[in-house]
Amino acid sequence: MDKGLLHRSDNMNVYISSTYKDLIVYREGVATALRQIGHKVIHMEGYTAEESRPLDKCVKDAASADLYIGIFAWRYGYIPEANPSYTDLPPEVIPGIMSITEAEYHAAENIPRLIFILADSVKWLPALMDAHTEYDHGEKIRDLRKRLGEAHTVSFFTSPDQLVSQVIAAVRRQELSAQLELKSLQEVDAHSWMMNPESQTPHGLYDTTMMAITDHIRALDEETYMIIDIGNGRNWWSTRLYFLASLLVDLSDVHFLVFVDMEKRFFGASNALAVRDIIGRRIGAIRLYEEALAAVNPLPDLTNELNRRGNEWETEMRRQGGEESVKTWVRKQELKRFLGASLIQRAVNWSPDEKSNASGILEVVDQILKWPHDMVPLVKDQKFYKVVERIALTEEVAKIYVSERLKTSV
Repeated sequence: MDKGLLHRSDNMNVYISSTYKDLIVYREGVATALRQIGHKVIHMEGYTAEESRPLDKCVKDAASADLYIGIFAWRYGYIPEANPSYTDLPPEVIPGIMSITEAEYHAAENIPRLIFILADSVKWLPALMDAHTEYDHGEKIRDLRKRLGEAHTVSFFTSPDQLVSQVIAAVRRQELSAQLELKSLQEVDAHSWMMNPESQTPHGLYDTTMMAITDHIRALDEETYMIIDIGNGRNWWSTRLYFLASLLVDLSDVHFLVFVDMEKRFFGASNALAVRDIIGRRIGAIRLYEEALAAVNPLPDLTNELNRRGNEWETEMRRQGGEESVKTWVRKQELKRFLGASLIQRAVNWSPDEKSNASGILEVVDQILKWPHDMVPLVKDQKFYKVVERIALTEEVAKIYVSERLKTSV
């Protein structure tokens, strides 16, 4: 798993990066607070003096941590000389030109990076500012601060206490988003594609024949929803969609249907019960099928019950002159008109970069928790992504919250 997801259980290895002499008090406050909430801190205080800390070790430690915290004021930091022994540095790290502090930042590019910059309004001792002490008059640190501000959502601090508060809040958000990734929002998900016969998808139902539909119902395991690919509008008959929905309602735990077009773009979702009832009311032959079905008690064995329903269905359709004379094609516009308010046409957007962005993930979580329905469709890159169960996610968030509260109250 990508370390950007922070696959975390109880604690993290947190790398604190900054220049030293100008930020000693700030660094100490952050390190102490992180240890108090159970994390291991890696920082230069574990090495020797700033000027002698080895570049290769700093880079290696930053890259192998779970989380990087960068604190920047008005010093660019010590620039080590090029050394032939530096053979395993990232390509972005350039000895002799780049400070150790900036090298640590680049080394941590594959883990979450939290950036904190001293606010311009804070009065700072001239002796601790490159603009007054270095030959470049502070050009390097100004350029670095500018680049960090453009690449990240930066927090600006004015005091040691404010910095500690900002860091702990950001780390807590990172913890929550990481833990949520483990279950309810994980990318791997169990669902079944309902495809046309020409599909090359290696799993799922490839046609909408009666046998294929009943076989698919029989094979359902832990799926919570089903995707219906209506393609260009000539994949599904209305009668077969009804038949599928009725089997799902009566004989499975799958009660949520997601509709996509031939490009896998989401255009709606609905409860299987609503699909069954609405289509059933529109077709008289279906009402006759339901009456015949209700006249006999359901069989306890799933296979036998599926066979019974299939036989009853075919018998009733023959009485009507064949299913072809009863059905209509399920097209996007017709489906919207049929289902009306029962068709959910909104979805939550899951942006590609949000998996490495704690605040972005939490914004998605907040939208899911506020969703008016129990099943929440997500789209990614304008295509259907997955469905999240709102109640399950709510329970998971509550458990994490209680666990974190217990830890901080000890």
